Amino acid sequence: QYIEHADVSSAAEPIGKLFDLITTMLSRTGRLACGLILLLPNKELGLLNQQRGDLVQRIKANRLALDLSQVYGPTFALDLWRRLSEVFRFSDVAARVVDDDALRALGEIAARTDLASGPRTVVDVLKIAAARYRDGATRPYGLLDLVGSFERGEVAFDGLSRIQLAVRQALAHELVRGHPERERAVRLMAAFPTSGLSLALQTREGVRDAVDDLQRLAGG
Repeated sequence: QYIEHADVSSAAEPIGKLFDLITTMLSRTGRLACGLILLLPNKELGLLNQQRGDLVQRIKANRLALDLSQVYGPTFALDLWRRLSEVFRFSDVAARVVDDDALRALGEIAARTDLASGPRTVVDVLKIAAARYRDGATRPYGLLDLVGSFERGEVAFDGLSRIQLAVRQALAHELVRGHPERERAVRLMAAFPTSGLSLALQTREGVRDAVDDLQRLAGG
């Protein structure tokens, strides 16, 4: 039964019935060979908390609640790729398809609801990386490839295209436009919108001086 009944002012319609069902099942834990799975979007969960917050607390107290939004954290893309490679037995080529830095960046982007659409964004980018590998790519899908996919609009589930917009605006700035190393630095920094491009990656990618220049000029 759909939780948001036409009359939500009464706890008995329909949340009262759900409350009775769940409390009855909880009282028979270990004796009732039956299970019940509820998938609750945030809207319905909010209504439950409003009408019968004690019901939600009882479920959580019995460790029967799982917040799926917590699963899609910054490590989700890397964890998913490793799991897929194990299940479908392509661990020997997984690192040649997409590198770990790109997966970490993808996870960070996907964890931002203002920038991406969570797991759908991750899966979409993994499809792009896999297609690139099948087409004969000679190196793994990396950080610049990831940002390029967003920049070119190849990622279907990219939120409101904010990464694309931010990168284009930054590249058009007079401090960046026409300076290849600074353009490269901007794209790499866009890959890590929350934690920022680490000093180790700046050094490895050869953009340490360009990043320093941009910070100095922007601040001056």
